[in-house]
Amino acid sequence: MLGEAMRRASLSFLRREGGFHIFCHTYGTWMTRYGKLDTEGLVRTKRWKNAESAARYAHTVASSEARRADELPTPTRGKSAENTHSKKKA
Repeated sequence: MLGEAMRRASLSFLRREGGFHIFCHTYGTWMTRYGKLDTEGLVRTKRWKNAESAARYAHTVASSEARRADELPTPTRGKSAENTHSKKKA
């Protein structure tokens, strides 16, 4: 099924990787970040055999300090840096 989906999406990977390995890493990252699973939770999915192999995804959870970047102004959220700068001069 993965091969067919890749063909239809015009995706290709090195034969050695075959796409499966990349999708497994995406699964682990998303289950940690969005599914809120810790290392033991990943092991319980039975995709990883032990905590050592599942622990590589612990770094994908952003710290509360790193999340503060979400507060920064962007053109689509709040004032852009340009608008903020011009207001300070006034």
